[in-house]
Amino acid sequence: MYSFFFSRRQKMAAVNILVAALLFHAVQYGDCMCELRHPQQQYCESDFVVLAGILDKDVIYHKEGFPMAIHYIVNIKKVFKAGPEYENATKTMIISSTSGSGVGELEMDVNYVITGTIMDDNLYTSICEWVKPYHNLTKAQKNGLRFKYDSGCQCEFMFY
Repeated sequence: MYSFFFSRRQKMAAVNILVAALLFHAVQYGDCMCELRHPQQQYCESDFVVLAGILDKDVIYHKEGFPMAIHYIVNIKKVFKAGPEYENATKTMIISSTSGSGVGELEMDVNYVITGTIMDDNLYTSICEWVKPYHNLTKAQKNGLRFKYDSGCQCEFMFY
């Protein structure tokens, strides 16, 4: 017969594993802590969502010699979401990398789904945005980008 009750030690071990996993997720990017968000929430809260290939990059250095930002030149292959301000924006993506944190090195000739904000006619994204190789998306995520995410933006997103 199976017991549905666990010992106190087993319960504590399970709680410790859960806490460790959550802490790892929160601190895996150094000093940054990002709220866990569903891809549809990231889609809905972004100024733009694009499929883009990386063509070139330019690392911007602080006067003291550490990298402040990386400017990626991208080939935008598909626009999933964009407001009117997108038309005037430059197509150079500004990737935040302050304090050594930020989006990891993006590979040339890889297509990425990128979400972000538009400020001063520039496209900005950061570690807390959705920057993921398109080939790593699930079929449901690809369908969501093409057909479903936009229609659910009026919904409230909750994680349990």
